[in-house]
Amino acid sequence: MRSFLTASAVVLTMVSGLAHGANAPAAGSGVLKLADQVRRFERVLGDYRKDMARVVELKYQEKRAYIEESYKEKVKEMEIEERKRRLDAIARFEGFLRQYPRHPDYSPDAMFRLAELYFGRANDDYLRGLEAYDVNQGVGDQINGDNWEDINNALSGSGNQSA
Repeated sequence: MRSFLTASAVVLTMVSGLAHGANAPAAGSGVLKLADQVRRFERVLGDYRKDMARVVELKYQEKRAYIEESYKEKVKEMEIEERKRRLDAIARFEGFLRQYPRHPDYSPDAMFRLAELYFGRANDDYLRGLEAYDVNQGVGDQINGDNWEDINNALSGSGNQSA
């Protein structure tokens, strides 16, 4: 392939030189026919590359969709478990801070970790609310972000939200 492209470059150089009047051969010359064939081949090759790029992209998207679908349920289960563990950790850190509000060594660290957990919860609530909004396509349903049941109902499409 590379040698063919090199040869085509040489032929194109010769043809461009011919256009400038350098030793012009007869009109029916094989060099001109070859140069024309090289140009047609390059156009076809360009189309082929575009087609192959589309095929590769399509196969990539299909494979990605398959992988996402195959892990979807497991990821959902793990996210639910993460939320439960986060709530448990929040409760434990809050309990620790109620019991030892001014412990010089551990209270500052507990407050920092609790703040991280609050931030994680708020971020998760925001993302879930955004997903629920997308599922409802912005029809105006109000979702209470503090009530996970509301978010789960909205995501499942039941629309049953508490006041």
